Amino acid sequence: MKERFFPLFPDGRRGVSIAAKLALMIVAGVGAVFLAIVFYGYSTSREALEEEFQGRMENLGRAAESQFLQIPMVAEAVTRDLATMITLFEPSPEKMPEMMKELLASHSQVTGLYVGFSKQATNPLFRNFCPLVFRQGNSIQYKNLAGEMDWTVQDWYQLPLQMGKPLWTEPFFADERAESMMISYGIPLYDANWRYLASIGASLELHWLADIISTMEVGGHGYVFLVTSNGAFVSHPRRELLMRETLFTVAEMENR
Repeated sequence: MKERFFPLFPDGRRGVSIAAKLALMIVAGVGAVFLAIVFYGYSTSREALEEEFQGRMENLGRAAESQFLQIPMVAEAVTRDLATMITLFEPSPEKMPEMMKELLASHSQVTGLYVGFSKQATNPLFRNFCPLVFRQGNSIQYKNLAGEMDWTVQDWYQLPLQMGKPLWTEPFFADERAESMMISYGIPLYDANWRYLASIGASLELHWLADIISTMEVGGHGYVFLVTSNGAFVSHPRRELLMRETLFTVAEMENR
C-alpha cells in the first residue's frame, strides 16, 4: 500500500502527520532563535549607543563646567579686590577712577566695574558719587553715573543692599540693539560701623558663553542651549529666543 502524504496545512479531514509536526516545530524553533538573536542584537546595540551618548554628555558637561567656573572666580576676585582697596586705602573721589581703571585693565574677562555709594555715606563726598569704568574698543572709559540717573533704585544697587550678600543679576542686553548680552555680579560693602557704604559690581559680556557652547558637539542634529533659573534662554542657535522667550513659552508655541 502506498504511503499517503498530507500537506502541512490539511483540509481538516485528516490530522497533521508526525513529519509535518516536526517540520513545524523546527521552523518555529529556528524562527524563535532568529528573533531572539535579532532582539538581543538590537537591545545590545541600543544599550551600547545609550552608554556611549551618556558618557559623551558627561564628559561634555565636565569640560563645560571647568570653563564656566573660571568666569565667576574672576568676577568674585575683582569685586573683592575693589572692596579691599576702598576699605584699606579710602581713596578720594578724584583718585578712585584711576584705581578702578587699573584694576579693570588687569582683568580682561571683565567689561566694567562700578561702585554705587550710599546717599547716607559717612563721608559727604561719596553721597553723590557712582563711578563706572568700562571698556570701549581698546580703551577704558570713566563716567560718574550720578549725573545721569538715580543709581540707588537700580537692581544692581538694591539687590546686594536688600539681600545682604553677593549675587548675580539676570542676564540683560547692554543696548537697545540687543547685540551685547551682559551679566553683573554685585557685593555689599559696609563701613567700620556696619552702615551700608556701597554696592560694588563687575559686569561681563556673555559672548564667551556662546563661544563655549557653540563648540560643544552632541552629534547628529542635536545642539546645546543654556537657560537661567527662570527658564529664559541665554544661549541658543536661534538668537531671536535669547532673553525674549523661555522654555515654557516655547513649549506653548510648539504645542499649538
